[in-house]
Amino acid sequence: MNPIGSFITRGQAPAVSAAGAMIRGGMPQALLLVGPPSVGKTTLGLDIAAAILCAAEDPTARPCRECRGCRLVANGNHPDLHRLAPEGPGGQIGVEQVRGLIEEISLLPMEGAERVVLVEAAHRMNEDAQNILLKTLEEPPPGLTIMLAADEDDLLLPTVRSRAARI
Repeated sequence: MNPIGSFITRGQAPAVSAAGAMIRGGMPQALLLVGPPSVGKTTLGLDIAAAILCAAEDPTARPCRECRGCRLVANGNHPDLHRLAPEGPGGQIGVEQVRGLIEEISLLPMEGAERVVLVEAAHRMNEDAQNILLKTLEEPPPGLTIMLAADEDDLLLPTVRSRAARI
């Protein structure tokens, strides 16, 4: 049995346990999910997002997978879950993508009090994009959790890495 609600992530007991402890004890405003390619970082990020956006009263039951928030995350259309992934030639996350994300998260949450950002393949952010995101990492709006999923955290700027708890 998982230490918290219904996580989809499998085979990553230490990471799931660490995520569960954070959900029960209070999420950091920034979280760095690091591991080899295809190990389940995005899946874990979506599990954490579902737990944050879950309406279950008991934190140990999150994500419940039954409430509206959990269903919206599962269907990929929760208005308070913002995802960013590499696109275009070279598979980079560029400045304009990060600026667009920052504009989106400047608005108030639509479903509740929390918002979540999941940056997939964060190691593919170019240096300028990382520097733009850094301001938000340093002073995130209230109720925002930013998760960076990276295959290689050494490709992230030291200032970005230092602003996030690591799993």
